[in-house]
Amino acid sequence: RRRTLLPHPSEPWRADYDWSRAMTLRGMRSRDARRWWVHVLGLGILLAMASISNWIAYDEWGNGIGGWVVLIMAFFMNLFAVLVIALAIRRLLMRLRYGLPRILFDRVPVRPGELLRARVITRGLSKADRLCVTLRYVVEVYGERKSSRGKGKQVIECQAHDTYEWVSEDVDAHLGGDGTLPIEFAIPESAPACQLHQRPARFWDLEVHAQMRGVDFVHRFAVPVYSLDLPAG
Repeated sequence: RRRTLLPHPSEPWRADYDWSRAMTLRGMRSRDARRWWVHVLGLGILLAMASISNWIAYDEWGNGIGGWVVLIMAFFMNLFAVLVIALAIRRLLMRLRYGLPRILFDRVPVRPGELLRARVITRGLSKADRLCVTLRYVVEVYGERKSSRGKGKQVIECQAHDTYEWVSEDVDAHLGGDGTLPIEFAIPESAPACQLHQRPARFWDLEVHAQMRGVDFVHRFAVPVYSLDLPAG
């Protein structure tokens, strides 16, 4: 955090989050567009575990109660693998259909009381039947959930506050000539600033949900809202 703050002593908001992409002409990626190799690695590990469980179940088949226990475990492992593969296929279809969505802000940061102007850069939104754009202030809440063995496990839940949205069934009327989606929201003067470096984190979140045949477009973007007495970049 200190290394990020030193090059920008007059802009301390840069130390809260990596907004460097938001300040370029390419724009900032969606928070849902994760690195593809992470999914491939996780899927490979899961398939390897499923293969091992199936091999053990085949080897232990017919060995009484122990064989049945191993068979049931292999069944649930295969079921979990099928669900993960289905999610991976859905993400792949989203990537092929919409590309890598990005958001380009007119100015960074956005102050409370100002008008948020941005453009979502993607493809395929002209075929949407319904469009819902939501701006919300999100607060992470830490809780504890007990596992089946009775052990406590920390979980993070996101609670939405100060929600604003607009819905349209005439999507073409909102798209720009280049197919991008212009976004405008009035940020309240009492809007709290982002605090992404703290725990629990607090931040402004923009969600774009376009309903269409096949795979819906659902992507979220972090919005740089900061209360400053300094000129915005």
